[in-house]
Amino acid sequence: MCPTCGSLEWAPVESSGNGAVHSYTVVHAPYAPGFSQPSVVALIALDEGVRLVANIIGSPPDDLAIEMPVEVFFADQVEGWTVPQFRRRAGA
Repeated sequence: MCPTCGSLEWAPVESSGNGAVHSYTVVHAPYAPGFSQPSVVALIALDEGVRLVANIIGSPPDDLAIEMPVEVFFADQVEGWTVPQFRRRAGA
């Protein structure tokens, strides 16, 4: 949904996969198969203006910060799914 006009019309747009942490929480339980513990669930603001909920992998929760630059990668899950996850952007 468009945050400006409320329209439900949309079209796919190619994304760079780069963004920044808008908000996050650390989930200690229950643990989902295929995810590390504790799980960091974040709201990522992509450079293209879209926000997306995903996990942040590879950074201890104490090292996370709002506006931390991140990049997407795709992780295969046990159930045969591939999910977008994020990690600290190289050089950031």
